[in-house]
Amino acid sequence: MAIARQTVVRHLPGAAKKVEDVLDRLEAHYATFPGYMFGFRYQPTDDAGEMGRIALWRSLADADHAAQQTHTIALRAELNSLIHEKHIERVLEIRGKPQKLLGL
Repeated sequence: MAIARQTVVRHLPGAAKKVEDVLDRLEAHYATFPGYMFGFRYQPTDDAGEMGRIALWRSLADADHAAQQTHTIALRAELNSLIHEKHIERVLEIRGKPQKLLGL
């Protein structure tokens, strides 16, 4: 079953650009693994100081395999040094049929 993995973070003061960079590098790294379908970094339209990433995976096993790699762990450690401790990590089951994915 396909899943989405979502991360929502709140950056430390002055660290927004560095967090964007790490999130982009993390997504580019994930894109090299089997089972990765697509992903991207996002930012709310308000000034809440949050940003995040979401990736769609063929299966939880594929996502877990990528998350357990040494380089992934290093990128996550770098990210954790730039954000507030309280952040959100979600694994979401994909249900229903995706619509118009090519229109992104």
